[in-house]
Amino acid sequence: MSTRSDDLYAFETLWRQYRACRRNKRNTVNALRFELNAEENLLALQRELRERTYRPGPSICFVTAGPKPREVFAADFRDRVVHHVLVSRQEPVFEREFIHDSYACRKGKGTLAANDRLMRFLRQATANGRRPAWALHLDVAGFFPSIHKETLLSPFRPVRRIAALANSTHQISTRRPATRRNSSALRVTRVASAATQIAAIRRSFPPITQPSRSS
Repeated sequence: MSTRSDDLYAFETLWRQYRACRRNKRNTVNALRFELNAEENLLALQRELRERTYRPGPSICFVTAGPKPREVFAADFRDRVVHHVLVSRQEPVFEREFIHDSYACRKGKGTLAANDRLMRFLRQATANGRRPAWALHLDVAGFFPSIHKETLLSPFRPVRRIAALANSTHQISTRRPATRRNSSALRVTRVASAATQIAAIRRSFPPITQPSRSS
């Protein structure tokens, strides 16, 4: 990985990562709001990153449906662009350190690959279903909010040598989303319908007028 930081936050880089970021988020409220003034927003973000004044914005809190509801803090779209920039520089460093059986957010891995690997282990452990085997199913309560931040940051030493990269990484890694809410931090407020908000943002775009036809 290059240790030069002068082009780390070049506009071309931010634009490329912005387009990658919006690929699966284009119809979300925050993505559409950002897209209204994409160039201005990226230039403002670039200035903050280069001057090392960047601070992550408030997260979007929601509760997932399912057998076990989970409170999730999703990063704002603007912060997701920064995530993409950092991952593009840090991924080559950490990819060499991951064990083979780590499947989340890695190229060539994912849910299907993890499932295939699990089935292979199950066949080995059960002799193709001819003997019983045991599996441990557990969940660590409050795992992500309770991660020790200094321990989390210790593997980042190779990339922390780049000052600009280190600042953004530290800001994102040490931030606690829940601290931006008031003392009753576990109270979840339902937001208005996303479809309603998206429609409102789309209405704010200038109308497209059809060229008049000469008689």
